[in-house]
Formats: sequence, structure tokens, C-alpha cells
Amino acid sequence: MTLPARVTIERSLDEATRERFLELYHESFAPLAPLAAARQSFTDDEFRMEADHPDVLKVVGWRGDDIVALALISTNLDVVPWISPEFFKQQYPDQYARRAIFYYSTLLVVPEERGGPWVHAITEAGALMTATHDGLVAFDCCRFTKDEVQLPEMIYAISNMYAVVEPVEIDVQHYYAYVTRGIREIDLRDKKSHGVDISLEARGELPTSTGASSASSTDANLTSRGRGAGS
Repeated sequence: MTLPARVTIERSLDEATRERFLELYHESFAPLAPLAAARQSFTDDEFRMEADHPDVLKVVGWRGDDIVALALISTNLDVVPWISPEFFKQQYPDQYARRAIFYYSTLLVVPEERGGPWVHAITEAGALMTATHDGLVAFDCCRFTKDEVQLPEMIYAISNMYAVVEPVEIDVQHYYAYVTRGIREIDLRDKKSHGVDISLEARGELPTSTGASSASSTDANLTSRGRGAGS
């Protein structure tokens, strides 16, 4: 017999439930670590703080008397460690002042219930809760989650079934890598000196790259000092 399913909004979780979902959180978000430049998950202390904080709503999926799904949604942006509350205050002053910005931190479903109704039901509950406050849903995701999982499209599609929703991408952060291929040979006669002496001799101990030779470091130091001093 299938046990009844329901979703409730809670202000607190017991410690055993929190720790069970912390373990599930690790399992769910660890695969994203090599796929994104920025970290995509809480530390253990951050997760526990979110789960214990009364300003973080716990949208809980129940199967009978068992908790099988959990979303953490904060109305206090100060408790979300990687965002700037001042940005949201500037962009959405009314919702910010009313604590009507509902920031989604995570949604977790136990393995045996995946593929069931929980992602839809919890997203529906979040949309209805937000709409009753004339608020806004906010979240962030990496490029992999955006393009491959299509998380924004999924949240919009479900939310828009139950509330009038205007989707907006509010910001993007870019990460760059400039790969070097050695130091150029420079004819100093063609370069105007900037008058600053540059020393690459490290003060104190720094980690040495595998395979790097002291000779190459010295060469780099001499080249850079010569260019900086001019001739």
C-alpha cells in the first residue's frame, strides 16, 4: 500500500533528519565540484547553520511519517554565504524590505523516491508560497546545471503553472584562465621603461611547482628586473 504523500513548511528540523540530509547533500553535490569554477555547495557548518536557522524555511516532503524530500529556502539573504544581499536590496528594494525574496539553496530527494512527484510538488509549494507574498524566487546555478540539467527552465515551467512568473537572469560571473607558454624575449631598445624595479624573488616560503627548476626562476627574475629598470 502506498503511504500518503504531503508537503509542509517547517521552521526547524530535528538533528537526526538534518544529518541524514547533510549526507545526502554531499552525495548529490559532489559531482558538480569538477564541473564548475565556483563551489556549488555548503560546507558542513554552513549546511547545519541553514538547516537550523529559523529564517530558512524547510519545505518538507513526507511519505507517511517519513521525510523523503527537503528544500531549504531562505528569506534572510544574510545567511546565504556566497551572495551579496546589497545587490538584491538595490535590484528589488520592496521585496527585500518585506523579506519577500525566497532564495533556494538546495532541493534533495532520498534515492528511493527519485523520479517521483517531489521536485514538482516542492517547487509548486515554493511558487505558491512566494506568490502569496508577492515575492520573488531566487537561486543560482553553474553553467552545467543551466545547460545540461536545465534547472532554470524546469523551475520556471513548474512555477508558471501556479503563479504568474516573469523569469529574469539577474547577473553572470565569468571566470578566466590565461595559460602562459614561457617568457618572451624582448628587445629592451624598443621598450619604454616604466621605471619600476620588479623582483620575483619570493620572500618567505612559497610552494614550488613540480618540475620547476631554480635556473628558470632566476632567468625570469633577471629578465623582469632588466625590463623594469630599462637600459
